[in-house]
Amino acid sequence: MLKSPPILCLKGKGVVMSFQQVTLFPPLKGVFVDLAKVPDPVFAEKMVGDGFAIDPLDNILHSPIDGKIKSIHRAKHAITIESNLGFDILIHVGLETVSLGGEGFRIKVKEGDIVKTGDVLSEFDIAYISERVIALITPVLVTDIEEKQLSIEILPHETIVDLNKPIMIVNCGQVTTINHAESSQSSLESDLISVPNTHGIHARPAAQLNAIARKYPNNEIVMLKGEQSGNVKSVVSLLSLSVQYQDQIKILVKGEGAQAIIDELKAALLEMHDDESENPNANPTSGEEDGKVENGKYHGVVASTGMAVAKLVQQTGVQFKYDRFAADSESELNKLESITKSLIVELETEIKALTEFDVAHKNILSAHLMILTDPELTANAKNLIMRGQSAPFAWDKATDESCKALAATGNALLIERQSDLLDVRDRVLTGLCGSENKVIQEYTENVILVAEDYTPSQVIALSDKVKGLVSVRGGVTSHVSILARTRGIPLLVGVAKEVLQENSKMVVLDTLNTAILNSCPSEQELAVANQAVSKREEELRVAQESSSLAATTSDGVQINCLANIGNINEAKIAAGNGAEGVGLFRTEFMFLESKEAPSEEMQFKEYSEINHTLGGKSFVIRTLDAGGDKKIPYITQVHEENPMLGVRGVRLCLANRELFKTQLRAILRTKAENIKVMIPMISKLSEYRAVKQIFEELKTELNITTNIQLGIMVEVPSVAFMSEAFAKEVDFMSIGTNDLTQYVMAVDREHTELAKEVDHLHPAVLSAIAATARGAHKHDTSLSVCGLMASEKLAIPVLIGLGIKNLSMTVSAIPENKAFIRTLNFVKCKEIAYHCLSLPTAIEVREYLKNQFN
Repeated sequence: MLKSPPILCLKGKGVVMSFQQVTLFPPLKGVFVDLAKVPDPVFAEKMVGDGFAIDPLDNILHSPIDGKIKSIHRAKHAITIESNLGFDILIHVGLETVSLGGEGFRIKVKEGDIVKTGDVLSEFDIAYISERVIALITPVLVTDIEEKQLSIEILPHETIVDLNKPIMIVNCGQVTTINHAESSQSSLESDLISVPNTHGIHARPAAQLNAIARKYPNNEIVMLKGEQSGNVKSVVSLLSLSVQYQDQIKILVKGEGAQAIIDELKAALLEMHDDESENPNANPTSGEEDGKVENGKYHGVVASTGMAVAKLVQQTGVQFKYDRFAADSESELNKLESITKSLIVELETEIKALTEFDVAHKNILSAHLMILTDPELTANAKNLIMRGQSAPFAWDKATDESCKALAATGNALLIERQSDLLDVRDRVLTGLCGSENKVIQEYTENVILVAEDYTPSQVIALSDKVKGLVSVRGGVTSHVSILARTRGIPLLVGVAKEVLQENSKMVVLDTLNTAILNSCPSEQELAVANQAVSKREEELRVAQESSSLAATTSDGVQINCLANIGNINEAKIAAGNGAEGVGLFRTEFMFLESKEAPSEEMQFKEYSEINHTLGGKSFVIRTLDAGGDKKIPYITQVHEENPMLGVRGVRLCLANRELFKTQLRAILRTKAENIKVMIPMISKLSEYRAVKQIFEELKTELNITTNIQLGIMVEVPSVAFMSEAFAKEVDFMSIGTNDLTQYVMAVDREHTELAKEVDHLHPAVLSAIAATARGAHKHDTSLSVCGLMASEKLAIPVLIGLGIKNLSMTVSAIPENKAFIRTLNFVKCKEIAYHCLSLPTAIEVREYLKNQFN
């Protein structure tokens, strides 16, 4: 463990750098997650700070540095440590865990305590928390980088990080001086440089050096390692050198400005210094996940949940039919050049089309673009063509040689790049050979695939016969894992490499209850697993297949199941899951995920694209719902003692009218009658009337004659109990049960001790919903529920019984909830609902409902 931060002085020809460094260790054992891939824009967009995240595999939180406990959040989920050099580290266990109010957490320190690296900070209940929040992914952030002029560097690491291996360096007070004479030599070679990076030049540093080299198209830039050389403008060539820790290398530059280029590359190399204080001479560790194997049972890490019983088959990938030789080399060269140029344009277009929120997908495509434009790879293919080979054979062969070169390094960090190479290979070969000559592995029976790793495109192209995936490499937050979860395919990663020797045998893959691939199950184990799989598959199949059907109760009452969404991708999934429309589009993400307010054009495009996806179905857009617990960086807000009762929702919008008008204009310009505008946090009629006036003025200004409805959210008790008065004026109402519950119960959802009392099935909350329904029905005003309550199966019969016929829920819950509604009887639901109103506590309501429906 680190005892004191080192003070380094790195000297090169004309370059002197001095700085203090602090090394951080992982606070948890778990799967490393790039901050950009965290499914919460507050962290992914680095609004709080910069660093990394971990998906926990253990429930004990340790201090990553020496320092002092600066603060502990009252909900116990977040701890801030002040380092010995004065900067702050925030550890935030899970996403949206503040809503648990401290339940499931046990703090082991107090504010002001002095801690050492590795000291236990807290313990938490993984099972309890994971069932109640979006994810247990834990961001670890330096929160005052800009203020203290710090910089960070993530160290090379395995997929599953260990507590005893450094994960990040924080550089403090860095000073760089460059003072060299411009060389007039046309060719210049640097002095020997000892590579300081603990894991040598792997993918990330290679990409950094490559980016510098490509700025100088007229220069030849080569890295020399003994008798070997690698083109710095080619990531593949650079990686193939397999430059390791403390290897002696030189940089050779030909052309004008050679000295400046050498100095720039040398400085970049020195800045890549990794400090492993435990063992500075350690060899780079393997990136392979050597999971346990016990009696034929392979243990791994769950990347996508599910269960499957099928034949285990080795993944062979995509193959193409083509001739090896070609008579006209010039024609073949033209074909290759034409295809690569069109694919470059295609990739660039795809990258530009992605929003700033699609960071993971953008990184994948950017890596593919770098490979496609790799000069070494292209040159090798062209050389083969000039020797009489066909373009497809040449490209396939050149890619294969590059993969072999990476594999030969024995460095798993480099070997992982093969999946990107193979994905690009397949794109080029598809263009050269045509889809008709693309031979995809086909299966006549259900299979569980096993491979070193998978590419995203392989997962996208999987047939329905593939019931499970197993891989030696891979991570739970990779693009492959995300795609597997989207498709509902169980995926086990980090399995021992011996699994690659298994083939053509019946196995059981269980990522639902365990994290095991059973390669030699007994007959009894097979029977039990088959029964469990059949039951679950039947439930999901029936729900999904019938998801497009109306959710009509057994006595003929139709309930509309809509979706709560935050982006266009969720809209697409909602459409496929049978949503009757969108009952809540949370527009605040557009505002929270940007350093400046989204433009009218950006908003108009977003609303229009989602509306097009929905195909004319109801689309309710909630205007900016910020303030309180959602701070917008570019909106000035004064300090409030109780922000949840302060300037939030409609109050914030009316206080920032130009921002509000921009959003309303973008919505109105869609001119779509299926679109409805919903105003959050209305508490009195005067607020609605003020919004209505602005709304009508903008319609006149834009010459909008389309009947776009204007409604409100019912989140404040004053509206619930005056619903009849509101129902006379508004076009529709939607109950936001999350806020309504905390306001009815007078309990802050974020309060450490009291948050557990916030239960939307409390009879008082049910009474507020019932009162709202009575007022709405009296004036025939459309009413829905869009809070979390609408997603909870146990609550649905109560809502239906209270007269709610529009339920807006999480996207994934739609098929099963629609199927559940079809089993209900409306008259019986009314009896159940009114009985619940007579019960004294939420606990008794839940017990009663469980007895009725379990």
